[in-house]
Amino acid sequence: MSTPPAPTPSAPRTSTSTSSSSSPSLLPIPPVLRRLFDAFPLLTYPPAALPARSPDLTSSPLPRLYVFAAPDSEGRDAPSFNPSCLKWQAYLKFCGVEYTNVPSSNHASPSGQLPFLLPAASAGGSAGAVGKALPARQLLSWAGPQSGCDLQAPEVAAVMELVDSRVRDAWLYALHLSPLHFPLAQSLYCHTAVPLVNALLSRRMRSSAAAELARTRSGVLTADEVYADADAAWAALEEILGGDEWFFGAQAPGLVDAAVFAYTHLVLGVRWDGAEAGVVTRLRACKALVGHEKRVRAVCGW
Repeated sequence: MSTPPAPTPSAPRTSTSTSSSSSPSLLPIPPVLRRLFDAFPLLTYPPAALPARSPDLTSSPLPRLYVFAAPDSEGRDAPSFNPSCLKWQAYLKFCGVEYTNVPSSNHASPSGQLPFLLPAASAGGSAGAVGKALPARQLLSWAGPQSGCDLQAPEVAAVMELVDSRVRDAWLYALHLSPLHFPLAQSLYCHTAVPLVNALLSRRMRSSAAAELARTRSGVLTADEVYADADAAWAALEEILGGDEWFFGAQAPGLVDAAVFAYTHLVLGVRWDGAEAGVVTRLRACKALVGHEKRVRAVCGW
């Protein structure tokens, strides 16, 4: 039997020593790690593609307004069920700004709150051409003033305070803290496929609403007190509007009209039960406010 040839010794590796001598400040790579890196070279993979349902922001011809809306209302021109979002939807329409609605949640917002607006990409847009997300507080300056009244005037500030405090308190209490309307609030804001998650989200919303009301009110919170304050606010707004078409006699609707409409439209549109029927009873008696809500709907095409 013939003896197999002896294996030929491999040529010595000189790269390590050469590298070490040429770069004395670098530690030499241990042979074990070098063999591992040779067997599994470092690769840089291309960026992963966005999901198929993600919008192509670089080619969007219109600004995108991220609002609370039904999941199936992507791109549809429909009013939001959230007053804060609805106010800015209406205001942008007053300014003649065309936009597309994007159903979203606070978790998707850079500021933690909706709405926010993503301006359209510039012509020939690249990814860098997409505008920076604008929170609600910047939408007034971005869209431009659209009102004949001075928003800094004391009487205007008083109206906005009525809406943002007394009217808003009643809306929060009726929708989120009245057990009769827990199912309604959950159906509007909780859209996951897991019932337990929806229940937890609903409980978190109730806690947030209670905490917000506690910050603006002292003592024990009662429905009678909240709704009585809202009744007084509706009556005051009715008197301020009077026989004018728009608030403060403006020639066109502005931010004040959008703020009032955001609540009148939603309060009139909800079928309230039990004691919460009082939320809408006083408003229905305010003929000027009811007419104002109809005019705003006509201007917005809703």
